[in-house]
Amino acid sequence: SSNIENVLSIVKDIKNLEEPLEKIGFKIKAVKIELGLIPSVKFKIGKTDISNLNSLLDADQFSSFFGNDDSDSLNKLSVFQKMFVKMLENLNVVENQLNEYGYEIGEVETHATIPPKMVLHITEKKIF
Repeated sequence: SSNIENVLSIVKDIKNLEEPLEKIGFKIKAVKIELGLIPSVKFKIGKTDISNLNSLLDADQFSSFFGNDDSDSLNKLSVFQKMFVKMLENLNVVENQLNEYGYEIGEVETHATIPPKMVLHITEKKIF
């Protein structure tokens, strides 16, 4: 059915995000497929040691991680991937504010729908 095809194409989109995500300090930790009347995909990303979205100065530079070296690379992204990249940019803004409140983002769970939804697991910052 077309629902299953949609799910499989989203899984492929997620797979294709693996490499660019690693370049900006995120690793896909788990992908969960829920089959049913309305199948869905969820995936979790966690931060790696090199995680620093602030070093990605602007959206253009940020987006350049996603796709090939053509200046047009963002247009090659699927609808889901484009929305996910946009959410990652927002995540950066949210994270800066949370840091000021004394929290840090641990795991990020994404419901791979259109539009996507992100669930942030936040913890109090550890001060050593």
